[in-house]
Amino acid sequence: MNTTGNDLDWHKEVDVIVVGYGAAGGISAITAHDAGAKVLLIEKMPHPGGISMLSGGGVAFARNAEGAFQYLKRTCNGTTPDDILRKMAEEMVGMIDWLKDLAKVSGTEPTQTETRGHGT
Repeated sequence: MNTTGNDLDWHKEVDVIVVGYGAAGGISAITAHDAGAKVLLIEKMPHPGGISMLSGGGVAFARNAEGAFQYLKRTCNGTTPDDILRKMAEEMVGMIDWLKDLAKVSGTEPTQTETRGHGT
């Protein structure tokens, strides 16, 4: 990598490289680390956030996987295979407790706002 005109010889050995430090990248890096992997997380911008900045850092979750699947199926309009949507819906259900546990590490607690009417 040579961004300043100087030669840079940099070597790092890792198990997982995560490109992009938005919500998905951050969660991926934490999950890989917690599973025992050496992780390198890289981001092109000076601050993390990625597209999650557009949602104000909010995370969509669900209490019912089937309802979440039906909602995702409607909103994706046939552009994403059902098996991917089903897995996403299942993970949306488990996300609440996972985020609460993750927040405890930094001594914080996530704020939870519920919206009804989307089948989730």
